[in-house]
Amino acid sequence: MTTIRSRLNSHWVQLCTHSRATWHASLICAGCQPEELPTTLRDDDAAAVRALIAARSGADHISEFAGMALLQAVLPALTVMASKDRRASLDDYVSQAWLVIVSFPLTRSHKVCMNMALECLHVISAKRRSASKETPVKTVEISAPEMTESPGQMASGLLTAAEELGIITSTSAPVLRSVWVDALDSASAARRHHTSPEAVRAQCSRASRAMRTHRAELLAAA
Repeated sequence: MTTIRSRLNSHWVQLCTHSRATWHASLICAGCQPEELPTTLRDDDAAAVRALIAARSGADHISEFAGMALLQAVLPALTVMASKDRRASLDDYVSQAWLVIVSFPLTRSHKVCMNMALECLHVISAKRRSASKETPVKTVEISAPEMTESPGQMASGLLTAAEELGIITSTSAPVLRSVWVDALDSASAARRHHTSPEAVRAQCSRASRAMRTHRAELLAAA
């Protein structure tokens, strides 16, 4: 267990020293330093969603950087889960985490990192239950889609579709763009729109619920 953690931590340190690491981190969370990003992602759901988008972008270094940031964010939880699991190792949980990173619904935007870790536990447990019943488990190869858009562009597309479909209002759209597209935190977005951080978080929460409810039609239109 120590070996894979050491390997992942070492690779993350290398990514953080890349010449464009600071710029990549700022695309996901404005003002964040690369080494601070995993901790930020655990608490900032909007940043975690942007990291998911970036991880799936197929855009060279930022895709790997965002994916590793998300993995570092969930690694402590995965380590605890693996330590209590007599039949699955941390390697198993990390392998599953990569699949979750490329398949986790973008509209499931509440406690993103916690739910990603729980999804790993759920899938590993489900596979074990299936295996115990001697039921063949079909293996599905999942790969990140090749995308040329930046995380901000993709988020902008989703918000445009949501506004056109009436899922979000024209009043809330500018605030949501400040958070999800421009990567502002709630305090900075509140100053921009002359409101309170609490109001910004409330609008983001309402929009997330509405977009999650209409996920199918939203993704079809985006």
